[in-house]
Amino acid sequence: MREAAGALGRQRDRLLGFVGELERQLQRAAEACHLLLYWLKRVYELEKQDEGTAAYWRQRAELAHQLGERMKWMAAERKGANDGMGLL
Repeated sequence: MREAAGALGRQRDRLLGFVGELERQLQRAAEACHLLLYWLKRVYELEKQDEGTAAYWRQRAELAHQLGERMKWMAAERKGANDGMGLL
């Protein structure tokens, strides 16, 4: 039982370390785009949605209004990074 508890504790620590690294990478990406982390996360959430829904297009229009040209630049940057398996 003690071994299992130790293994779970180590696994938890690794997972928390991974989440922390993702947050740091997201923060760097937001800074590179000159955005608050909040807006970057909103764009990522939008990408999870189905483009065939009205909700997607409503949210996309709201983000485009809020972010303006930065959204276009960010999309181009992310496409290039995704081609290279980057975070963006």
